[in-house]
Amino acid sequence: MIPPSKEAVQGKTILHGHEVFYLDEIVQRINARSLTIPLDNGCVYTKKHKRLDYTKTGRLCAFNLDTYGLTAIKNIDV
Repeated sequence: MIPPSKEAVQGKTILHGHEVFYLDEIVQRINARSLTIPLDNGCVYTKKHKRLDYTKTGRLCAFNLDTYGLTAIKNIDV
């Protein structure tokens, strides 16, 4: 994803999904107060995958806009 300019977002933060990011990068973007914050950790990817490191995926993420807190719950489906 190409990050938008500060002028384009007018001081707002864009939260997005649909493209899988590893949890460490999601946390890094939150801590940096990035203009774009990905929230897709590939909840369905809990087994070996041809492109993704499944040990760094498989969580459902929720973001608290008031506290900038992240909740990441591991997929419990077997």
